[in-house]
Amino acid sequence: MDRQSEERRAALYSDLQRQLERLSHNFAELGRNVDRLRDQTEKSQRLAVLHASMFMGAKTVLSRPTATSSFGGDGAAASAAAAAGPEQD
Repeated sequence: MDRQSEERRAALYSDLQRQLERLSHNFAELGRNVDRLRDQTEKSQRLAVLHASMFMGAKTVLSRPTATSSFGGDGAAASAAAAAGPEQD
């Protein structure tokens, strides 16, 4: 081989080396991003469960009939009487 083709081959190998280094760097970054995505997905799932629990609790509390509408009188007195339970003599 002549000198010109050797120089061309060396330049091509040098370029290939740079591209492989860049590819390796990009794969490492992809791995870090996948790890971050996995962590965020787990946290998002926990947050969704927390929100669902809060909404279910709020629905339970807000769907209870009020003491005033149940007894038709003073809401505070009716609530106290309902909380005290049956009277004992």
